[in-house]
Amino acid sequence: MKGKRIWSFFLSAGLVLALTACNQKTEKPAPESDTGPAQEQQAGNSGSEENTTDAAGSGYAGESLELGFAHNLAVDSVLDQAANKFANLVAEKSDGKIVVTVYPAAQLGNESDMLEGLELGTIDMMLGTTSYLSNVAPKFAVLDLPFLFKDSAQVKEVLDGSVGEELTGNLLETKNMRILGYMNSGFRVMLTSKTQLKDLDSFKGVQMRSPETTVYIGMFESLGASPTPISLSEVYTSIQTGVVEGVEMSAQQLYTNKFYEVTKYIAKTNHIFTTVTPIISESKWENLPDEAKAVIEEAMKEVIDWEWDAFDAANDEALQAMVDEGLEMNDIDQAPLSQACADLYNQIAAESDSVDLLKEIQTQTAQ
Repeated sequence: MKGKRIWSFFLSAGLVLALTACNQKTEKPAPESDTGPAQEQQAGNSGSEENTTDAAGSGYAGESLELGFAHNLAVDSVLDQAANKFANLVAEKSDGKIVVTVYPAAQLGNESDMLEGLELGTIDMMLGTTSYLSNVAPKFAVLDLPFLFKDSAQVKEVLDGSVGEELTGNLLETKNMRILGYMNSGFRVMLTSKTQLKDLDSFKGVQMRSPETTVYIGMFESLGASPTPISLSEVYTSIQTGVVEGVEMSAQQLYTNKFYEVTKYIAKTNHIFTTVTPIISESKWENLPDEAKAVIEEAMKEVIDWEWDAFDAANDEALQAMVDEGLEMNDIDQAPLSQACADLYNQIAAESDSVDLLKEIQTQTAQ
């Protein structure tokens, strides 16, 4: 009898351990992003925890729904905050009946994976950058042309008008993906470890890390620099060991990745503005009732209005924080740099069938 009790004890203990192991989530490293660092992962965070109790009186009479919203940006970054703000507003405006679960930090794959999932209908919603969208809808490449815009207000005006409408229509028609608006991911600046970039001549021969896209590589070549495609996860050590001398991103992302630790100079080139788009699968959208569509559109509009100002503020703070860390910052005359990239404009516009679209942008920005 004693032997049987001991055996029963070990059998029960083993069952408990097995169940515990099955209930634990296995985490994997987050793929990188040139739009923002995917530094950590967490379980899909939904706005439903905060907002399902205070939404009485919204008047939503539709059915209960669930949506997944994926992105590859860092948890608590401005764009992650925007995604969660959207989830909260949707729950509030629907009396908690529409639950949006946010999957941050590339939990559902890198941006290429998410775009494929969106097209296949396995992902409901995502945040996408124009650089990756241009791989599936080439016209978006025109938005990444260097020195195209003067400030974020100008970008917003262009994207809120006919240019944004044309690009939205193009993606919907060619890939069955519906853009719900355009968000701000800021102008990009350059950090270098040895050479201070002050004018066009100073770019000559400087080894700069580049995203592996035609626009970015072409820009550095036009400026006389030497572009070196390197994965984002390797940039820090590549600068540290002298494989490359510099890197470019928005100030917020440069600061979050701590690239100021291995560089000395900031050149406020503001060379490319990065646009991020909240996108929903058209198949998912078509199956939503009209009342749910109205809630989603209203919530997204409120979030986008908030995000543009929030990102500008965060970017400014990050720029100052890097100066406070000891980096020397200088402005740079964009005119010679822009002139050096003129042939790139013609190349990208022709390759992406966006000659007329580029002319329209240039007409608006010249006013």
